[in-house]
Order: sequence, then C-alpha cells, then structure tokens
Amino acid sequence: PGSFPVNSSKLIKPIPGNLRRIYLYGGCLCPPHKGHLDLIADKVLELTGPNDKMIIGLEGDDMRHGFDSKNLITIINKFLELKKISDKVEVYITGSRNLNFPHLEVLRLVAKKMNLSYRDLITVIVGEDYTREGKLSSLNESIEFAEEENNIDIETDIMPRPESSILSSTNLERLLNDYNEQGKDDAVFDKKLKEFLPSVFISNPVIYNEIKDLLTKKESFSTLVL
Repeated sequence: PGSFPVNSSKLIKPIPGNLRRIYLYGGCLCPPHKGHLDLIADKVLELTGPNDKMIIGLEGDDMRHGFDSKNLITIINKFLELKKISDKVEVYITGSRNLNFPHLEVLRLVAKKMNLSYRDLITVIVGEDYTREGKLSSLNESIEFAEEENNIDIETDIMPRPESSILSSTNLERLLNDYNEQGKDDAVFDKKLKEFLPSVFISNPVIYNEIKDLLTKKESFSTLVL
C-alpha cells in the first residue's frame, strides 16, 4: 500500500499475468552437448506465458573451430522437436561481435520483430564458468549497452556448472577429433560419446547414429528423420 520511489521507468513491469518472459541463451556451443541441451529444456519449462520465448544466439562459423553451424542448428532443432518445445525456442546465427556475447548480439535480430521493450522480463542465461573465468564484468558492460540500445531491462541468471563436470565443448571436441584422426574402436567411442548426449538422442538408435554422423562430420544432414 502507498507510493514508493522508482529510479527508472524500466523497473516498472506489468502484473504477472500480462508479463512476457524472454530468455536469452547462446554461445559457441561448439559442439553442443547434453549440458547445453538439457539446460534449454529445463529453462523452457519456466516459460508458461503464451508469448514467452527462449532466444538462442550462436556464434558464426568463423568462431566455430570448423564445426558447421548448419549441423549445430540441425542438432538443436531435432532436440527441440523430440522434447516438443520447438514453439518456445528460436535459434539464430549472429552476424557480428560488437557486443562480444551472442546471447546479446541476437537482440539486434529480434528486438524490432518481437517489439521488445522495458515492459518485458528479459534474462540472459550463462554458466557458472562466467564467474570463474572473470567474464561477468565484460558481460555486464555489454548488457548495459544492449539495454540502452533497445530500451529494455536485462537480468542475469547464472546456472551452476561444477568444475569437475566432464561436460564441456572442449572435452567433446577432443573426443571427436581423436575418433576422426585415430579411428578408435566404435564400441569404446560410443560409450564415451553417450556421456555427452541427452537421453532423447540415445534412446533411439536411428537418431543416435545420425547425431553421431553430424558430430563426427561424416555427413551433413539438412534434416533428421525419426
């Protein structure tokens, strides 16, 4: 009850029933693993409003260490399809590095189309490694710039990511490179690869083999068939 001071109009939000929640996620995801994909699925469960969205911004091919972005998008879209959350997620390849973080670069592609404003509850999602690697200061600077550029307010959600976890794109890339260069035994490779893949890929042998081919760059698929 009563009035209270507000320093910025950006802090004034609609009542919860009319609030639009937007999640910004992304990075290199080169290659993507179940840590990335399961996080997407978990966060989408929080998007309960009819207009809520998760927007994923991905680095361009020049930052992907040779991993084709078309294959990456195919993998992500197949995961979204299998989890039945495609309607809540949009995936984009960002075309510049002005803001240094593809989570924010993607705003230039969607802000006008989605009519984003300070009335939306917008959250950029990053892993705990941003804290360990000292990236938060740079991220906050880019967030301030993006807020002013788009007249929006952005919060940050830092997701737990234990240092002891094997789930990293670096570890997955190393496994794939070893397989491609040294031709290791398929049975041994499959056992290790499945540690990096979400259960919806592993449970279907056809899907698993097609994802495996995409990751090992044996063949480029534009679609995956169930």
